[in-house]
Amino acid sequence: MCRNKLIVWISLTVVYITCHLVVAIYLGKPWQLSLPQFVTLTTSTFTVISGGSIIHQIITSQQLLQQLTKLLSDDSIITLFVGAATVIWVSIQEILRP
Repeated sequence: MCRNKLIVWISLTVVYITCHLVVAIYLGKPWQLSLPQFVTLTTSTFTVISGGSIIHQIITSQQLLQQLTKLLSDDSIITLFVGAATVIWVSIQEILRP
């Protein structure tokens, strides 16, 4: 994993936790982050970043697109794009789940 992705991953995780703590304090409700919630949060944020990276590379990298067209059909490339978008969607739903 490159350093930029790691920084974004950690930043998103910290922002999410901070927002939930601030909301909990504002509402006067106790909020604790359990280990399963933390694991779900960290894997979901990493998945959003990875899916976004795949989509970005498919759109911007001519070299990758040339290699993919040699290996896959046009329909398969679209399926790869839609699959990455779906993974992002499901991960965001997991992050936002109460």
